[in-house]
Amino acid sequence: MRGETHHAEPTLIDFDCPGCGAKGVEGRLTEQEDRLNLLYVVTVLKLINTYVECSECRAVFTSKARAAEIVGLSPSEIGARLAPPTDFIGCAMAVLALLTCWAPIVGLVMALIALLLTFRAGGWPKIVSIVSLSLTGVAHVFFLFIAVTHR
Repeated sequence: MRGETHHAEPTLIDFDCPGCGAKGVEGRLTEQEDRLNLLYVVTVLKLINTYVECSECRAVFTSKARAAEIVGLSPSEIGARLAPPTDFIGCAMAVLALLTCWAPIVGLVMALIALLLTFRAGGWPKIVSIVSLSLTGVAHVFFLFIAVTHR
């Protein structure tokens, strides 16, 4: 297995920054492609991430849209499609919440913290957080049912 990262040439765009609130500020649009290759030939996993960096506050945001789709949009439309990137702590909490969803109270607390950390960023960590919160709700109902019926 071998990992490769390729960066496209940055493009300057005007957008409304959701971080500092600046309207029509210049930003640097970059697309990053990560590939995991098996035996240097077969691509097993390919991820494409789009980043926009604000020239005013230097905050970096991610977009689900590809760079080619963003270029023709208005500054307000671009700003609406941006979200802060999910950090390692948010991703780790989402996975831990999924692993502890069966545990009463602990799973609920972990799922709520994970959802708070990943709600604005979106992506798979947000989905995992919502699933773990749902599963911990089911687990709490199950344990409550067991406790009530075995009195």
